[in-house]
Amino acid sequence: MAPAITHFLVGASLLLYVALIALLRYEFPVEHTLWVVPIGGVWGVVPDFHHIAPAYNDALYAFHASPWVEVFALHYTLDRAAIRAQYHESIFAAIAVFTVTVASVWIAARYRTVTRSAETRRERAVIAGVATVIAAGLATIALGVTISIHQSLGSVAALVGLSGVYTGWVITGVWGVGVAWLWTIAIEVALLESRISAPVFGAGIGCLGGVATWLTSAIVILPILTSQSVPVVHWGGLAALLTYGTVFGAAYTTLRSAFTAPTEWTTRTATETDTHRG
Repeated sequence: MAPAITHFLVGASLLLYVALIALLRYEFPVEHTLWVVPIGGVWGVVPDFHHIAPAYNDALYAFHASPWVEVFALHYTLDRAAIRAQYHESIFAAIAVFTVTVASVWIAARYRTVTRSAETRRERAVIAGVATVIAAGLATIALGVTISIHQSLGSVAALVGLSGVYTGWVITGVWGVGVAWLWTIAIEVALLESRISAPVFGAGIGCLGGVATWLTSAIVILPILTSQSVPVVHWGGLAALLTYGTVFGAAYTTLRSAFTAPTEWTTRTATETDTHRG
């Protein structure tokens, strides 16, 4: 298994990543974000509870060894042999990731206090680009987790003639970041400006995009890659693409709308401030 501190820092970093999106959109006080660190850290180490559990150790260990613990901050991937062999490297890498994530949250909080809206076309393009990159990162992690749970990362690598779980992660990452721009275009074209502020609409467009991508892959792309003459149906792939599309659509519209309209938190805070002054 990977060191507990690695699991803790990766869990804290991933939850801070989500908090960064909420911080930009809803502007809740930054000091509340501090609680994300211990909560995310505990989330990352939960599967290792079998080490100190007073009972049911065998059942807890069996759960720890299952791919489902991937939902606990990539716990399953971090416990693979290749990571375990890099004991000290994994610790320092986790520290680096955590530090960068904390810096990102700090920058986002300061940026949001001085930038309330994107008024020009150039400013809106910049905001759309930043929202795409941040949402793509979160959606790609969700995509990789779903693929890992289905034990299909090796199959992803095999599609391009390679092998290995970590190669599958790399390919998943490249694909997730690359196609995010197509998802952005689809959301911007499909949604009116009045609905770009509703994550539920973005998630819906993302779901439709996931289904369309799955159908295209099953009917056209996979048969070509695997030299088959019939559609290649993989339900795990559908689940992965639906997850990616939903997470990306919700995250993108949440970030995109942060600079296009007053947020509920901003409006409520402003009202409370005016009332107090009055």
